Amino acid sequence: EVAGTALDVKNVPESVNFHFTRQCNYQCGFCFHTAKTSFLLPLKEAKRGLEMLSKAGMKKINFSGGEPFLIQGGKYLGEMVRYCKEDLEVESVTVVTNGSKVTEDWMEEFGYYLDIMAVSVDSFNSEVNDKIGRRSKAKNNHLECLRTVKNW
Repeated sequence: EVAGTALDVKNVPESVNFHFTRQCNYQCGFCFHTAKTSFLLPLKEAKRGLEMLSKAGMKKINFSGGEPFLIQGGKYLGEMVRYCKEDLEVESVTVVTNGSKVTEDWMEEFGYYLDIMAVSVDSFNSEVNDKIGRRSKAKNNHLECLRTVKNW
């Protein structure tokens, strides 16, 4: 009750951002998600938490990091994406990634369960991306990663 009247509004977690890792293969100078720990919930526990959120009213889930595709080659992320869409029937399942670790195999196995894949872009100028740290050691050009993912 507030000032003698009952509230009709419930606290429902309709839209959830799940940053399940802080690990990243880029070193963007401005990013607040630098790895301070390598802790990762066991998949069973992560699914239990997602089920609790779903029962509480979650309609949208956004998986992010760090770089979510780093963990177990993307399998951990893929299993959560599939679980949310197939078992929990979450309306909208999205992933935010830098795009450098997305594979065609992952897209073939898990892409069906994904509504949106957002790939972070700060500049379409390769030199600017290099200067700010938006590049991996394995793949020098962030923009090339974007083009590859786009084609899948």
